[in-house]
Amino acid sequence: MPATEATFDYAVAVNWDKNMATRTTAAALHLLGYAPEQMFRPRFIEDPKLALSLFLVFMGIAIIGANFVIHFLYGS
Repeated sequence: MPATEATFDYAVAVNWDKNMATRTTAAALHLLGYAPEQMFRPRFIEDPKLALSLFLVFMGIAIIGANFVIHFLYGS
């Protein structure tokens, strides 16, 4: 690619026009007073190992919480 054509004037971290979910999120952020086009991508989206670790931690917390609720409601 020629250097004259390699412009990044409209580069953004997140494609807010990708689908209905991202458009809705961008509209909600606008309503809350944030500028979505200036936001950074969350780190867990960029790092699959971190995303998997967070998922497993939250699943473990959910299982422990469900176990606590079950024993609290139906305790012996």
